[in-house]
Amino acid sequence: MKETEKSVKFNSLVTIDNQPRSNIPVQTITLKNDFFIPKRFDLPKMIACLNDKESVKRRENLNVRYSEGRYSSGSDIPLFSDLYYDSYSYSAQNVEIPANGKKQVKILLEPKYVYNYNNQNQNLFDSYKDFDEVLLIQSKNKGRYSYTYCDTLDDAELEDATHIAITDKPTSSKSGFEQLFEQSRCAFQSGLACLDFKVTPTYIKVVISNALGYNISDISITADGCGGTKSLGALEAGSQNTYTVTCFSPLVGEKYSGQLSIGYTNPITVIKHINIGQLTAKIENI
Repeated sequence: MKETEKSVKFNSLVTIDNQPRSNIPVQTITLKNDFFIPKRFDLPKMIACLNDKESVKRRENLNVRYSEGRYSSGSDIPLFSDLYYDSYSYSAQNVEIPANGKKQVKILLEPKYVYNYNNQNQNLFDSYKDFDEVLLIQSKNKGRYSYTYCDTLDDAELEDATHIAITDKPTSSKSGFEQLFEQSRCAFQSGLACLDFKVTPTYIKVVISNALGYNISDISITADGCGGTKSLGALEAGSQNTYTVTCFSPLVGEKYSGQLSIGYTNPITVIKHINIGQLTAKIENI
């Protein structure tokens, strides 16, 4: 069984340098094993393409990733973790499903990163506005070291494509870079997700979800220009919590844009990590 997203937002697909983005889920596949022994299932080899319906721009490839959902005992909600990705061999992906069990696998897209050195790539960033949709296609080429370019797809392959609309594209006379900076957003590196946020002159509040696949402890948060926290306790895998950073001096202006850093410890290995994110938001009155 497959469930496909109807649309993706432009600013999640295309991002500027130093603005981390999570991979974008576009399709969920549910696999079932009716046998009495575990069985491995090959995942479909997918191609993702940026497409201009008017065919003015050539189709452009997006990197495809897979995330495997594992069911914990007594729960119907899977915890997802990225499968190993070999960008050189493009090898087939497969998952093992336990006897009489099921598993969900998410197909993810990597965002396009445009690095704007000395404003040289602003036109490149703005050019992505010409793409109208993402085409998701199951590759017919199953070779281990094969790679299919989107602009070489034949008519039969294109007819079988799933169409995912790109929404919220920049439309004003301002450049795409200027509009992107004006939009409110909160994002971390893979493993932690920012579900909601609020910025006021005296504090920053964020809702964080743990998608790392394991519990974390000794959580601390630092926000540029605001302040930091001491240990905020633990966060179980698959759960979420709200955290508040109190600012050491009032934030001024209409907009906040700064780096958020979340420190945590993996209690299994006792190794400390730092997940660096970015928060841009309107400063609201309390």
